Amino acid sequence: MEHNDCRRTSPPPLTILLADDDRYIRSAVQVLVKQYPVMQVVGEAADIDGMLAKVWATRPQLILLDWELPGRMDAALIAWLHALDPQPFILVCSSWPEAESQALNAGADAFVSKSRPAAELLQVLIQITDKTCPRNNCRDTPSIEL
Repeated sequence: MEHNDCRRTSPPPLTILLADDDRYIRSAVQVLVKQYPVMQVVGEAADIDGMLAKVWATRPQLILLDWELPGRMDAALIAWLHALDPQPFILVCSSWPEAESQALNAGADAFVSKSRPAAELLQVLIQITDKTCPRNNCRDTPSIEL
């Protein structure tokens, strides 16, 4: 059964804060996200202090967080982010695949290695976006082959 009523009244896009000190990474993610109206970048930050200011200003639903972001990155920061209302989804990325266990142990919701293809990051973002719709078939999201 199709849910045409949901398609007519599309929910607002998933709001994303990009926190990465590499402007090329931030730019590439911006280009990727702009292709999908179900996602919207609402801010960018190049360090922890900038990220915290943008979190307060924009209240994003998702924070794409570089594990090597300059500043004090630790479990307490992840816990603080999770204590916000509304609670953002924390997607950690890193150039170091071995950082995955550290990030997840610190409380991150998901991890994507920067060494993986962009399609993998996009697939994770689409899966997160799909969770924001009350019915699974409400969004016309593309199928990505990895």
